[in-house]
Amino acid sequence: MAQRAAEAQGAFEGLLLDASGHVVDGSRTSPLLYREGRLYLLEGGLEGITRRKVAERAKALGMEVHKGFFRPEALKGHLLLAGSGVGLLPVGPPPGELLPLLEAFLPRCYTE
Repeated sequence: MAQRAAEAQGAFEGLLLDASGHVVDGSRTSPLLYREGRLYLLEGGLEGITRRKVAERAKALGMEVHKGFFRPEALKGHLLLAGSGVGLLPVGPPPGELLPLLEAFLPRCYTE
């Protein structure tokens, strides 16, 4: 339902909130937040495989990785969407220091 509601408004993804108003998941991706050199895994949603792999790669690239709860108004920085079908997508133009992480999760195209 959240994905259909987002698409009806022309959006690619809809963010899901918990009862306290924290962003916990996406309708088809796992949202992450990059701010001030740190990658934050938003708590409360599904522990996606792609999200876990992104966190591992971020640590290998020397980034700090933290978990946290954020309300929509606190999503200051660069929102990223991780999922097996999309790889790792930035919401808006990413800062240059994120490019190595984004390049590691480009979606794969399969042809037969």
